[in-house]
Amino acid sequence: LTHPGPSGSYVLTATSASGKTGNSNAIEIDVGPLHHFGFETIGTQRSGQAFTVRLAAYAQDPQGNNHIKATYNGEVSLSDTSGTVSPSSIGPFINGQATAELTVTKALFGNVLAVKDKSDQTIIGSSNAFNVQNGLLHHFSVNQTVGNQVAGTNFSLGRIEARDQWDNVVLEFTEKAALSDNTGTISTSTTANFVAGVLDDQSIKITKATVGDRVTVKYQEYQGVSNVFNINPGALATVKITDQ
Repeated sequence: LTHPGPSGSYVLTATSASGKTGNSNAIEIDVGPLHHFGFETIGTQRSGQAFTVRLAAYAQDPQGNNHIKATYNGEVSLSDTSGTVSPSSIGPFINGQATAELTVTKALFGNVLAVKDKSDQTIIGSSNAFNVQNGLLHHFSVNQTVGNQVAGTNFSLGRIEARDQWDNVVLEFTEKAALSDNTGTISTSTTANFVAGVLDDQSIKITKATVGDRVTVKYQEYQGVSNVFNINPGALATVKITDQ
């Protein structure tokens, strides 16, 4: 006799040609040794937001057919392509199956979850590839290598990125942001429009000489600041003579 599984306790019933029946005692049937783990399909997720995964432990018959190994009640270690999945383990399984709530904080196209049996790490399983989108706007990343400048001279503020709480670029952000500095003499009060969350080259000019200036980029309540740099005096333009 062959049995398609899953593992468990079964009673066999025999029926004669005349319709008479008879039952066996309870028989424990095991579908075979643990072979691998499998996930249900995972759709697109968002950074930092919890999502549910379901997976099962499988045995495999000689024909390559998978059967849930209902006697498996172990735990698996968990990792992903991004290196940011949490928690780091799933289990214990119940009747060969497990459900877990996960979060991934790094935005990534083609993320894959991977599991290993904690007792035998040669037994593994992986999910389908799925996308993790960035979260909502949280702050701006502003260039931290701005050098000393000369008052009244245009210079580049460098790359500015709109980022979420986990430092992923917010691709949906295409607005302008406000610019200010400690001296209050910055010539450009707003940036150009961001493109897919990035502004590559923002030119500005500051007219007041100072030590320890810095530029602030702000949109609504979200902001970011540059490194500290000096604004040196420009070339001599006029000479003012006063009576003594």
